[in-house]
Amino acid sequence: MEDEEQHRYFDPIEASAYLKKKGLPAEPQTLAKYRSQGGGPLFSLFGRFPRYRQDWLDEFAELRISGPMRSTSDRQAATASRNGAHHKTAQVEIEEPAKPRAASPRRRQITTIDTRAAATRRGARR
Repeated sequence: MEDEEQHRYFDPIEASAYLKKKGLPAEPQTLAKYRSQGGGPLFSLFGRFPRYRQDWLDEFAELRISGPMRSTSDRQAATASRNGAHHKTAQVEIEEPAKPRAASPRRRQITTIDTRAAATRRGARR
């Protein structure tokens, strides 16, 4: 039963509610940002729909919470204790994203022109 519960998939709204229930604020929009920019919990796609497993959300929450501290100046020590030997880490193989196509040479040339110099050449600045 526990293994079955660990492999339940949550949509972003359910994942957000699950993290909030654990006392960790994470809005669905924040999870969307993490999916786009990185830094969030692991997820899978069901077609085009993102899905989170409970164990992935739990791991994300553990990685985000610092160790105990008595003041904010203890933050570095708390982070070190969080990354200690007792902390479980997951090794996940992630496929490299496709490389973006290079812009055409003409487009690249246009984007490197200094706008002030271009305005001066057109006579906009005197």
